[in-house]
Amino acid sequence: MKAKIRSFIFLTVPSLIISLIILELVFRFVIPASQIPYNCFYSETLMLKKCSDQVSGMATFGKFAQQRGKWRINNDGWNSPVDYQKTKSGKERIAVIGDSYVEALHVDMDKSYPSLLRENVGHEYEVFSFGVAAIPLSQYLHMSRYVVKNYDPDTIIFNVVHNDFHDSLV
Repeated sequence: MKAKIRSFIFLTVPSLIISLIILELVFRFVIPASQIPYNCFYSETLMLKKCSDQVSGMATFGKFAQQRGKWRINNDGWNSPVDYQKTKSGKERIAVIGDSYVEALHVDMDKSYPSLLRENVGHEYEVFSFGVAAIPLSQYLHMSRYVVKNYDPDTIIFNVVHNDFHDSLV
């Protein structure tokens, strides 16, 4: 009986520990877990935005996490590489409103189309993006009221894609 206990302790326990260490290394470095920021409802603005306690991370998608996107939540709760200032700087402002295409967690934050627009228009415009995945078209209107009240944009772009109609009807 003592031999069975000794073999269990010296063979099974170290094998389990080594297996757990190997699995930890695989899932930490080879196939990282997705770190998608949580949505929070802010009652003072009646807006669904990203929670302010999460600052940055990496979202992974697909089998073996082959698609990865780095995200950063700015000072107002949106996925953007820049912080938003409510006071105008003298430049014209463009606000982009939409769902997951604008939120862009599936690509690096500087590769989203509002970030590429910001890069292409240079220093002539300020480009802000306001996106929450899976929102219906009615929320675009609510979000635009929030954007106009808080950021006073000169131009608003509504990003409408095929799945927005299905989400709105359902």
